[in-house]
Order: sequence, then C-alpha cells, then structure tokens
Amino acid sequence: MLQSSTPTETPVTPAESSTLYKDVDLDVQQQLTQLEDIIFDSPHIPLTGITMVEEEKLLEQLDLVRASLPKVIEVAMEVLQQKAQIIVEAEEYAEEIMAAAERRAAQLLDEMPLVRQAEQNAEQMRQDAEQECLNMRQSLAAEVEENRRKAYEEIREIREMAIAESTEIQQGADDYANQVLSGLEGQLTQMLGVVRNGRQQLQPSSSKQSEASEQKSGKVQRKRKPPTSN
Repeated sequence: MLQSSTPTETPVTPAESSTLYKDVDLDVQQQLTQLEDIIFDSPHIPLTGITMVEEEKLLEQLDLVRASLPKVIEVAMEVLQQKAQIIVEAEEYAEEIMAAAERRAAQLLDEMPLVRQAEQNAEQMRQDAEQECLNMRQSLAAEVEENRRKAYEEIREIREMAIAESTEIQQGADDYANQVLSGLEGQLTQMLGVVRNGRQQLQPSSSKQSEASEQKSGKVQRKRKPPTSN
C-alpha cells in the first residue's frame, strides 16, 4: 500500500535568492521598456509633439508593471528573512562561544591563579558579541527600511508617470478635435463667402432695372410740368 507524504519546502539559498531577485527585477525593467515602446511606436501628430496612444494597450501594460512589483517586494523580503536567519544563527553561535568561555573560566578557577583576569576576558567577549549582534540588527533594520522606501518610491513614480501620460493623451485628443473643428469652420467661412459673392453678383442687374424705371418716370414728369409765371 502506497502512503502519500507531504513534500517539504526546500529552503532557497542566498545565491538562488539573488538570482531570483535579479530575474524579477529584469522582468520589471522589460515591462517598463515595453511601456516606452508602446509610446514611441504610437502615431505622432506633426509639429505638435503629441503622441496618440491607445488607452487600452497603455492600461494593460501598466497592469503588467503593477503585477510585477509585488514579486520584487516579495523576493526582497525573502532575502531579508534569510539574512535575519543568518543573524539568528550567528547569535546562537555567539551564545555557544560565551557558554564555552564561561565553562573554561570555571575550569581556570581551580587551575590558574588569575581567575579574575579570566572572568574579565569572558565578560569582554560577551559584551563584544552582544555589540556585534546589536550592530547587525541595526544594519538589517536600516536595509529593510531602505528597500521598503525604494519600493514605495518606484510605485509612486510609476503612478505619477501614468497620470502624466494619461493627461498628455487627453490634451492631445482635445487639440486634435480643436484642429478638426477649426478646419471645418474655415471651410464653412469660405462657403459663406461664395454665397455672398453670388448674391452680390445678382444684385446689380436688379438695381439697374430699378434705376432705368425711375429715370423714365422722371422724364415724363418733367414734360408735364407747367411753365412758371414771372
């Protein structure tokens, strides 16, 4: 009869963690490069410096970048946890050294006359080990905080860049619409000018007929005018 066994997790070595971190970081860099390619490959409006980018494609690429960032943070935290484990092991080793030193000091109590000197040496070793562990803890805490700050800074920069690019795209669309409407306005103005010219060309013939009729009427009236008396 076969018995199923639960597989145990194999711890990742520091070298493997470093390689994994580099691979994930490279993936983020590739996603950002593809984001630049989308912008550079999009059509440009001449003489405006405006690029027409497909909103859906841009948002999809930003989602890929956003999805890759947690992997970077996760791998970084895994590396930091391994460093913390190394520090714990170093502390345990230091405790073993201190215990061995204390045992040796107890032996020297009966073997050597300089018991006080041995105790001082053991105390100094303990203090040195504690100070070294404290320094390692402080260094690790500073490194964790720096990595967290860098991760949040990268997220903020990507978000600001996405907002700026979205605003630029909207402005480009508005400018393009304004240019189209301006062109239509110019065409309508030309058409109205043609209509006015046509009407002005029709008005002289009708006004000439009216003037001829008025002149004829004036001659008839002058003929019928009675002579004036002196």
